[in-house]
Amino acid sequence: MGRPLLDLIASARHREAMESECIGTGLTTTEEYLSYLRISRPEASIDVSGTCSARCPSCPRGNTRNMRRNGCMSADVYGRVLGKLLDEMPHLMNIEFSAWSEPFLNPELAHIVRMTEERVPCTIHTNLQHAKFLEGVIEAQPSQLVISAGGYEKSYEENHPGAFWQAFLANTELLRNLLRRHRPKTQCTLLYHVYRDNGRRDLDAMCSLAAGLGFQIYATWAYLNPYDKILDLCEGREIGGAAAKVLEKLPWSLEKSLGLSRSEARKPCLCQRIFPIINSDLSVSLCHTYYNPVIAGNFLEIPLSDLVKIRHDQEQCRRCQAYGLHRLDLEVLLRKYPASMMFYECVPGRMNSC
Repeated sequence: MGRPLLDLIASARHREAMESECIGTGLTTTEEYLSYLRISRPEASIDVSGTCSARCPSCPRGNTRNMRRNGCMSADVYGRVLGKLLDEMPHLMNIEFSAWSEPFLNPELAHIVRMTEERVPCTIHTNLQHAKFLEGVIEAQPSQLVISAGGYEKSYEENHPGAFWQAFLANTELLRNLLRRHRPKTQCTLLYHVYRDNGRRDLDAMCSLAAGLGFQIYATWAYLNPYDKILDLCEGREIGGAAAKVLEKLPWSLEKSLGLSRSEARKPCLCQRIFPIINSDLSVSLCHTYYNPVIAGNFLEIPLSDLVKIRHDQEQCRRCQAYGLHRLDLEVLLRKYPASMMFYECVPGRMNSC
């Protein structure tokens, strides 16, 4: 057999190096090799729980007072959501649990994962403060488990108010033992959020912890999430004390970063690939980077094609894009503008992995 007509680059982490290798061997893009970025990769986000125990300052619980508390989505209701999603999105590549809540608070999470993995891969995002249902979920074998952490020991608890370092340590150890016992296909990643106070010694310590646990670790810049507060700033509104404190801790300049993203305001939105954003009460949100607005009351009662039309007609999208917030992705901006001086400080050799 001859060489395949098209080579597909599927790695995000090594994409640029692989593209350079293809170019160096004389391959022609789109004709002989293709990056995954040029392929439609639809994902959906579902909050199967309506609450979270931690009060992280960079999420709605930390910087707004109107966090939705809707309880947990039952496995029966989720099954209907999943069926409708796959009927309307047959090429769905991944379902994310969750956007703004803690999925491990849902006692039926293992059943939900098992139903999902029979038809489409899923990713669980967690702070791993809760381990009551952990073994069942590991037995259900989600494709990915992403564990967020914003520090080590003291800085961890400072950046995750309401979360406890010792609980995190105990639960990561339990997770390691469960992975050894059940040997699931699950890929576990520690997602480390870099602030000004945790970017060097604490990151080194977390890398050592991850190595001892056998987990991958990926370091990323902390943000002020959701973007509701950044849009408020751009439009001259007060953002509140908690959000202001988060801004003071970020290792990058919001002003300089917004200047770069605003210069790309006419370029496509980086966020539209992940949709719909389904809340635990079945309402649908506009975007995974914003907490508000809700654009529909019940996902099960409206066709996805209508939801897409409603999304495209949102005034908030026009407001967001006027300031380039739809292009505010630090890793994308850093690759395009490496000499931009967006950052107050850097973590040499640690971004993006140990």
